[in-house]
Amino acid sequence: KIVLQERKQVVENNPESVFDERLNLILWGNSPYSRPITGTEDEIMALSAADIYQFYHRYYAPNNAILVLSGDIDVKTAKKLAEKYYGNIPNKDVIKRKVSEVKENFQERLTMRLPQIQSPKAIVKYLVPRENQENQMYAFQVLAEYLGGGETSALYQDLVVEQKKAFAVSVYYRLTASGNNLFSLSVIPTSDNDNEQIFTLLNEAMAKAVSEEFDASKLEKVKQKMLADLVYANDNPSDAAYWVGYMLANGYNLAEVQNYAENIRKVSLEDVRAAYKSLEQISRVDGLLLPVKKEESRD
Repeated sequence: KIVLQERKQVVENNPESVFDERLNLILWGNSPYSRPITGTEDEIMALSAADIYQFYHRYYAPNNAILVLSGDIDVKTAKKLAEKYYGNIPNKDVIKRKVSEVKENFQERLTMRLPQIQSPKAIVKYLVPRENQENQMYAFQVLAEYLGGGETSALYQDLVVEQKKAFAVSVYYRLTASGNNLFSLSVIPTSDNDNEQIFTLLNEAMAKAVSEEFDASKLEKVKQKMLADLVYANDNPSDAAYWVGYMLANGYNLAEVQNYAENIRKVSLEDVRAAYKSLEQISRVDGLLLPVKKEESRD
C-alpha cells in the first residue's frame, strides 16, 4: 500500500506523468521500458511477500551489483572493508534478461487534453538504435547540450528569445542499459492556439541550428561548458559516484568512464551533424498535452 500511495502521489496526481506514461507506451511498444517503474495499481496490489523474496534471492548478488565509493578514501583500506562485508556473500547464477531493440521505423502522434493542465506542452521522443550509440554516443551528448542545454542553447535562443514562440525548451539524451537509447525534446509554447505548429517550428529551428548556424566556435563553447560541468560534478563525491555507477550500470567499462572528457573533446562538427541527420531515419513520437477547451469543460 505504501508503493501504491507513492504511485498515486507521484504519477496519478500529476497529469504530466500520466501523459508521459502513455507516450512511453506508444514509443517503446512491447519493450519493458514502456512499463511504469512502479507498475500499475493491479500489479502492485497483486504482489505477495513470496514474490518479493523470490526477486531478491534471484537478482541480489555480488556478481550482479556495482559498488561505488567516493570521497577521501584510502584504496587499500576500502578494498579490505569491501572484502570484509561483501566477500562472504556467494555469487549466483543470475540470468540477465536482454532487452531487444525496437526495430520498427515509425512516426506517431499523441494528443491529450486533461482538465488539470493549465499550459500546453509539446514533447518529441526519438528511439536511438544501440548500434548508433556505440559510435555516436558522445556526439548525441554534445548535440543535446547544443540544442537545449540551458538558456544559452540554440533552441532556447531561437524559440524563446527571438521568436517568442515558447516559454521553455529542453533537450535530453538518456542511455539505457539495453536496447535503444532516448533522445527527447520538450517545449512549452507561449500560446494554446495552433499547437500543431509547434512541431513544425521545432523541426525548422533544429535544422537551422545544426545546418546553418553551427560552427567550430560554437562547438568548442558547448564542449567547454560540458567539460566544466563535469569538473564541477566530480567535485561532489555523491554526484561523481552517481555518474560512475550510472555509466557502469548501462554497459560501459571503467576505461570509458575515465576517458569520458577526452571523448567529448574528440567530437567534431561532422560527428554532431551526422548524429542529427540520423534522427530523420529513426522512430519518433510527438506528444501534445493540452488544457481542456472551455466549451468542453462547461459540457
